[in-house]
Amino acid sequence: MATLAQIIREARTSSGLSQYTLAEMVGVRNQAVSSWELGNANPSPENMVTLIDVLELDRDAAAAAYLEAWRR
Repeated sequence: MATLAQIIREARTSSGLSQYTLAEMVGVRNQAVSSWELGNANPSPENMVTLIDVLELDRDAAAAAYLEAWRR
């Protein structure tokens, strides 16, 4: 199973978005997106919902990866 960091990075790049653009869409600083993609931090629940919508992520896979990221 892909990690949350991998899911976010792969979805962002396949959507052709920069970290800066994604950050603007979510309402965070681009450093937050970088931290999520590096696995150094996890999005808040509210930001995760926004990421699912903006990046059109599979809800079940994203939710499973999100829960696993918080367990670490």
